[in-house]
Amino acid sequence: MSNLHARSVFDEIYWRKIPLTGLNQTWCFKRAFRLPGSGFRAPEAKSTNILLASVGMILFSPLLLLSAFGVWIWDRGPVFFAPKRRIGKNRVPFQIYKFRTMRSDAGTGGAA
Repeated sequence: MSNLHARSVFDEIYWRKIPLTGLNQTWCFKRAFRLPGSGFRAPEAKSTNILLASVGMILFSPLLLLSAFGVWIWDRGPVFFAPKRRIGKNRVPFQIYKFRTMRSDAGTGGAA
């Protein structure tokens, strides 16, 4: 390995920067468009996501309850809407629930 190549690899791994001298026509294909050492590792990212989502749910729970009450008062229908199941990571299906924003009879032609 040449000294210039070793320096380029060091800069990519530790500084997450690519020196201009290391760029050429085939550079992007050498590492499959990914810098080594960049980004979160999966367990850290998952725990961070869970923590931030929990804090967000606690902080916004009064607003969410007020929104649910408003939807129920407005139409006296169900508060939540469950669209079709979705496909997630590793093709694992999951179900999401949303606050309903349309009238409960909108799909039957009953909406004005």
